[in-house]
Amino acid sequence: HAENEGKGHPLLAAVMLDKLQHWLGTDSEHGRHLIVIVIAVFLDMLAVSFFVPLLPFYWKQLGVKPELLGFVSSVYQLSQIVSGVVLGYVGDHILGRKGVMLLSFVGSAVSYALAATSYKAGWVWGVVLSRVIVGLVKQTMTISRAAITSMTTEEERISVLSHLRASLTFAFMIGPTIGGLISKWFDKSMPAYIASGIFVLNSVVLYFYLPEDKDAQKAAHVSDGEGKESEKDVTKAEDDKQKPASQGR
Repeated sequence: HAENEGKGHPLLAAVMLDKLQHWLGTDSEHGRHLIVIVIAVFLDMLAVSFFVPLLPFYWKQLGVKPELLGFVSSVYQLSQIVSGVVLGYVGDHILGRKGVMLLSFVGSAVSYALAATSYKAGWVWGVVLSRVIVGLVKQTMTISRAAITSMTTEEERISVLSHLRASLTFAFMIGPTIGGLISKWFDKSMPAYIASGIFVLNSVVLYFYLPEDKDAQKAAHVSDGEGKESEKDVTKAEDDKQKPASQGR
């Protein structure tokens, strides 16, 4: 009986994964990797919806003036614009999309933990810094869409992305209520701590269950190599043209 039970658990897990893959509408070899991405993004947005609705209470209880709120909002938006460009390049040429998603989750975990700790300690600068950090590293949706696009055909892509959007909507439907209940049962710093823990969990799952994405890096190296070779060809052609002239002299 013990042996049968031991065999049953992997079988049940396989059946559940197959059902989730069918739900996503994909039969590709990356089906399970797509499931990991969709679940990770859902948990990411759930964590965000725990914390973000409580930010006004943070600012109010810390005595932050409206002028500073406008400044923080502007800095956050600027950080998002800068990180969108920088992390896009880093994902395509250096770390790969998996590396950037890990950076996003780990940075978010640090940011939310800092915000919770700063709120409890009364550090306005800590909450402001946390918003700057999360603005610089958080590009989960941009990178996840790029990863899904690279793993799916055109027919599968529509289904997977629509399910991704549905999971995001569901996360934002239930997240604020859960975050509000947690803050009521404990205190207003607890949702941020729990969100930070969710980001850590996402990082661990992504690290072990999503394969490395180095295709973009290889393409970049190949293109660089081709560029160098073409430069050599041009130089060689110019030298060949000059040789007859010099021989005639």
